[in-house]
Amino acid sequence: MELIGCIVAYNEEGMLEGCLESLTGKVDRVVVVDGAFADFPHDDPDGRSTDRTVEIAEEYGAEVIMPPRRGWPDECAKRTACFRGEEGDYYLLIDADERLIGELPTDLTVPAYLIGLKRDVPHAQPYPIARVARHAGKMEIKHGHWVICSDGERVNDPLECPVLEGCHLLHLQHKRSRKRQKEKAIYYARLRTKEAAARGRFR
Repeated sequence: MELIGCIVAYNEEGMLEGCLESLTGKVDRVVVVDGAFADFPHDDPDGRSTDRTVEIAEEYGAEVIMPPRRGWPDECAKRTACFRGEEGDYYLLIDADERLIGELPTDLTVPAYLIGLKRDVPHAQPYPIARVARHAGKMEIKHGHWVICSDGERVNDPLECPVLEGCHLLHLQHKRSRKRQKEKAIYYARLRTKEAAARGRFR
C-alpha cells in the first residue's frame, strides 16, 4: 500500500512549494496535475501553466501530468487524472494552497476518510471534508468536484466516513492575489450551480 498525495495546479509557483514541502516524508509519492479548466481564465492555448509550477513539481520528484490539447474539459476530468495508483493504495486530495499538518496514519483500512480542513484565520476550527480514499476498481471524480467514485459508486460519503486523527489541512486561500481569488470565486460559484442542477437539487 502506498500513500499518494494528489495536487491539481495551475500557475501555482507561489503556493506549490509549500504544499509539496508539507507532504515531504509523509506520503510515498506525489502526483501533480497541471493545467487550467476549459472555463477558467488562462493564457496558454492548452491551459498549461506559464510560470514555474511544473519545474517546482519536478524538483520535488513529483509525477507531473500535463493537460490534454485545449486544456482539461472540467475539474472532474482533471482531478480524476490524479488517480495513478494501484488497488489498495490511498489518495490524499490536496490543493496547492493547502498544507498537510501532522501525519497521515499508516493503518488505513476503510474505503474513505474525512480529514479536517482549517482556514488560516484566528479562532478557526477544522471541519471534516472527504478527501482521503482507497484505490479500488475504476477510480474517478464525478457528479461534483469532490465526489470520489469507484466503479461508478461514491466511496467518500461524509455521513459514512470516519475522521482521521492527528492531522488536518491548513487552507491558505487568503494568501493568493486578489485577482486569483476573484477568478476562483467566480469559477466556483458557476460550478456549484452546475453541480446542484446535475444532482436535481437546484435552488
